[in-house]
Amino acid sequence: MLTFDEIKDQKLTPMMQQYVSVKEQHPDCLIFYRLGDFYEMFFDDALVAAKELELALTGRECGLDKRAPMSGVPHHAADNYIMKLVKRGYKVAIVEQVEDPAEAKGIVKREVVKIVTPGTLTDQGYLDEQKNSFLASILQKEHYYGLAICDITTGLFETSEITYGTTTEKLLDEIAKFKPSEIICNQTFYDTSACKHIEKEYELSLTVQPDSHFDQTTVDNYRHLFVLDQDYSLWAGASSALLRYIEETQFQLPQEINNIKPYNVEQYMILDQTARRNLELTETIRDRKRKGSLLWAID
Repeated sequence: MLTFDEIKDQKLTPMMQQYVSVKEQHPDCLIFYRLGDFYEMFFDDALVAAKELELALTGRECGLDKRAPMSGVPHHAADNYIMKLVKRGYKVAIVEQVEDPAEAKGIVKREVVKIVTPGTLTDQGYLDEQKNSFLASILQKEHYYGLAICDITTGLFETSEITYGTTTEKLLDEIAKFKPSEIICNQTFYDTSACKHIEKEYELSLTVQPDSHFDQTTVDNYRHLFVLDQDYSLWAGASSALLRYIEETQFQLPQEINNIKPYNVEQYMILDQTARRNLELTETIRDRKRKGSLLWAID
């Protein structure tokens, strides 16, 4: 069956050119492409969706000798399918028609209107109302870290930088405390054993962002949201990358996010991962469920 690698520089129909163009802009996403009453997926995306969602795999003429693999879901039931994919670590880009087909000259204009990721879920029907859904950003420079955490459903935003003592252990303790559903980070951190430990320990999505998303220019773009008394800091770099990621996926920032300032991890008693696990504060040792934990008992 045709895959994206096989159609480069090939002559596609206008609709398929539009689909491939969106895919090239969002290569890490599955593209839910609105066609009438359905969201359709093509090529590699169709193969993945058919397998993960147990959908029928069909084909559609695309301008080439072979038909393009295709699978789809009804638009009125799309949320359930999207949540299944996101819960399995996929990102989904929703592509909608943005002009009236009756007024369109040629192919109807379509655009990505939202990107759904594990850390940017906002539908309360798919979230645990008894806990936050956190998205995290980690910036590493040498042995120092900037950390930012956000729950976009509430606008809660926390940030810090870790520059003293056993910095890696302190970072891991903060991750254990917040338990984010998704992490973005720079390449330097992604290449470390600490990152591999996080991926192994927690069920989460982890994506590398370009260094430019953490740099001075990006900090300057969001400076109006910070309480920052210097040109640059690690916490501001991590926070700026996180804000940019939220804006790129949701096309807006929660209004509650403002007046961002860092907390100092040294000012709090730290319970490391082992202590948290043995005390069963938020989940049990046996099955890692909330029921039976200290939090469950007092809530």
